Amino acid sequence: MNLSIHNVIFNFGFHIIIILFGVLLSYGDKNIIQSVYYFYFSLLSAVILSRWCFYSYLPLSLLFFYISVCFIVNEYYGGFSVGIIGALYETNISECLEVLGSLGFRNIGLLSLFIILMSCWSKKLPFISVRTYIVIAIGGFLIFFVSLTSVIISVRNLGKEEASLYDGYDIGEMSMIFIKLLDENPFTRPLSSAYMFNSLREFHNSLPKESWNDVYPREKNRFSSEATIHVVVIGESANKDHFSVYGYNQPTMEDVKGLVAYDGVIAPSVVTRLSVPRILSKNETSLSYLAGKNIISLANKAGFDTYWISNQAKYGIFDTQVSRIASESKYSFYANLDFLSSKPDSILIPAFKETISKKSPNKKVIFLNTMGSHSDFCRRFNAEDAIVKTNRPPQFDCYDNSIKASFDFLLGLRDILDDSGSNYSIIYFSDHGLRMIEHPPYYVHDTTDKVLRSSVEIPFFVLDSMNRDKPSVTIKKNYNMRDFYATFSDWLDITSSEINLDKSIFLGHDSYQMSYEIIDVNLQKQNVQ
Repeated sequence: MNLSIHNVIFNFGFHIIIILFGVLLSYGDKNIIQSVYYFYFSLLSAVILSRWCFYSYLPLSLLFFYISVCFIVNEYYGGFSVGIIGALYETNISECLEVLGSLGFRNIGLLSLFIILMSCWSKKLPFISVRTYIVIAIGGFLIFFVSLTSVIISVRNLGKEEASLYDGYDIGEMSMIFIKLLDENPFTRPLSSAYMFNSLREFHNSLPKESWNDVYPREKNRFSSEATIHVVVIGESANKDHFSVYGYNQPTMEDVKGLVAYDGVIAPSVVTRLSVPRILSKNETSLSYLAGKNIISLANKAGFDTYWISNQAKYGIFDTQVSRIASESKYSFYANLDFLSSKPDSILIPAFKETISKKSPNKKVIFLNTMGSHSDFCRRFNAEDAIVKTNRPPQFDCYDNSIKASFDFLLGLRDILDDSGSNYSIIYFSDHGLRMIEHPPYYVHDTTDKVLRSSVEIPFFVLDSMNRDKPSVTIKKNYNMRDFYATFSDWLDITSSEINLDKSIFLGHDSYQMSYEIIDVNLQKQNVQ
């Protein structure tokens, strides 16, 4: 009798621990009960299958090692995102050892003890009866059938924006169903991210074959600079009308010398994944751009050393269209795995300093891809640096302080370049603006059928060593950033037979043909004039 009670407690305790892990890994899921049941059924099935193996301790140990890793990643990084899978794919043994070392001997010891105890515990468990397992399995399959039906309906009723997003990565309907089903179960969620990562990686490595045919120096003119270091700072979600230089009534900018601000610049789209690739590439129309003919490869062909330093992720459904072009840079550095783990843009400063200090006979072009004013706005700056404090809802102050942080970051880069003694030129712009709404978070991507011009109006600044002590100036110039490849070429004093320098923002005459045509999230043309 005592032995029987002991077995019941022994058995019951094991199942409770499985369920507890399911709850911890499912925390935050929309349907936590379904997720926990999936996890419980999957892990229990894996334990039973492992015990049928010839040397069952090995598969059981691997199984609980997998569960432990899932738990640690969930605690430290919020789960196995595509970015985490990408980091694992690109890591090496020394980096793995460094991560293990950061856990500390105590945590590594506890992890090892957990794996050993759970392996032994599951090995010693009495087999559950076939009838009991069939009942559990029937319950699992019923929930799976409901979930499958729900997933199929949701996939077939995707909005145009999400459907076009997956189409861009050549992910079909069946693949989407498979990805979403794996994502419903905490036990298989890492496999969902791995499958998605593989699709993104294939896209990332498939840069079109077309490239610039000929690149050569152009004759210098009054817009030419003597810069040996060119810096392009790509801001994020920064509305032009929140910068003091454009008349905003909050102190989001210092009054500095040497600043040239352009007023009238618009982004080619309302979201990063559609806007930045078009800014970085030659555009045929508002819809069509040539990813192979991008400004990074243009600089490479002209003999510049190119660097990409990013506070945004390399892999992700919203990131890979940008990082695919960025992969053409000769050197790259990514500061985080995804936007959930990102820190203020000041985290890029050490990498920038290191890049500046590198000795090279060639001129440098450095791209800094920032988080800028990406939501959550309150995470985009250090709290001690916040100076905008009003009686408005906190999101307004946080957004303004994120704008200030972006400009302070820009000035910090200039100070580093001043200290280096190099001749330099910096261009800053935002990838797009945001639309104001009447409820939190108050600023969002403009996904409407009628895009406001303010949603695509962006700041455009130039700071260079030649004008360091001159008064700041604002130049009224209507300009569409899908023509930025011409500005970039003009700025670097290079050209090509495929580049029309009349499309440069720096040209003072009126030959530029302004287009107010942009594309919305559904890849539809809109006019924002």
